[in-house]
Order: sequence, then C-alpha cells, then structure tokens
Amino acid sequence: MIKRIAQAVSIIFHPLFLFVFLLWLTYAMDPFSFRINNEQQIAVTMIITVVILWLIPLITTLMMKGLGFIQALSMEDPKERIGPLIACIICYMWHYINVYNNPDFPDSYLAISLGGCISLAFLFFINNFAKISLHTTGAGGFLAGTVILLSFKFDLPIEFVIGDQVWQVHPILIMMIVLVISGLIGTSRLIVRAHRPSDVYGGYLVGIISMLIASRIVI
Repeated sequence: MIKRIAQAVSIIFHPLFLFVFLLWLTYAMDPFSFRINNEQQIAVTMIITVVILWLIPLITTLMMKGLGFIQALSMEDPKERIGPLIACIICYMWHYINVYNNPDFPDSYLAISLGGCISLAFLFFINNFAKISLHTTGAGGFLAGTVILLSFKFDLPIEFVIGDQVWQVHPILIMMIVLVISGLIGTSRLIVRAHRPSDVYGGYLVGIISMLIASRIVI
C-alpha cells in the first residue's frame, strides 16, 4: 500500500509537472508584473508552455520507448536517459530563448526558465557518472524557485488571481506546502527503491543550486 502511494506521488509530482506549475505560480503570485493583460493571451501562453515543456518531451520519450531506445519509462539504465534529456534540453532552451526575447515576461519568470535549463545541463553531465534523481532535482528547483518568488513579498499576503476570484495566502503557508511536497517526492523515490539516498540528496542539491545560479544571473 505504501509503495503504491509512493509510486502515485512520483507520477503526480513528476519534475516536468513541477516546473510547469512553478511557471504558473510565477504568474499567479504577481500577474501585474506581466505585460500580458488579455485573458485569451494568458491562456494561449500557458497552453504553449505546457506543450513545449511537457507534451513534446513526453511524446519524444514515448517514441523512443516505442522504437526500443529505452526499455521502460523509469529509465533505470543511465544510458537510457541520454535521449530524453537531450529532448528536454532542446525544449527548455527553446522556451528560454522565446521568453528572453519577449519583453512581456518579468525577470522572475525568465529566471525560473533559465533555472530549468541549467538543471538539465547539470543532469546531463552528472548522468555520465551517477544516476542522480530527476524527481528530486525538480523538487529542489521547485523549492528554491518558490523561495525566490516569495522573497519579494515575504511580509505580505500573496494574492492568487484565479478567474474572477482573488485568494489571499500567507507566504509561510505556501512555503510549508512546498516543503512537504518536496519531502514527499524524495521519500517516495526511496520507498520505491528507485535511488540511493545519495542520488536523492544530490538531486535536491542540483535543483537548488541551478535555480540560485539562474536568479543570480537574471535578477
């Protein structure tokens, strides 16, 4: 039962999901920093983001599995990760270049996008030596990215604009939720025995460092 829950957590909080959600969180926390005010444009932007950063990498990985380049989606052999990682790097770089050349996006959004590129570059390099956890790398980036976003409004309630509704949430509550999610992700990877503790902690470290480097460069 516990192993099934851990597997569900691994699927629900997949690193690609986390990164897309973090970009959405950037907009939801401070929509006025974006120069996109039209709801239709916002919806189109989010759909394009999901397609580039989630759907295309997913389809590419499924195609590689169908062609026999990878044996399973879990990619237990580090060599099987090379193709999907390259696909992700191309998609994430594509997204970053488009955001970089578009003045409608604030620096915080640009930093998150760059952080994803840097973390993937680190993963691609480290993958030659160790099977570092992709999940906890995403969790580390999610954690660090949220801290960076909250640092600008730490003493103020965060207003989430969802449709016509405005929800006020205290930054501490957001931070607690993110910490719990990040911890669950690492614990789930250990429970299903997908990684050793060093791989899990290494993933957290890579994700956090990547996002801090990106914020240092951009912000």
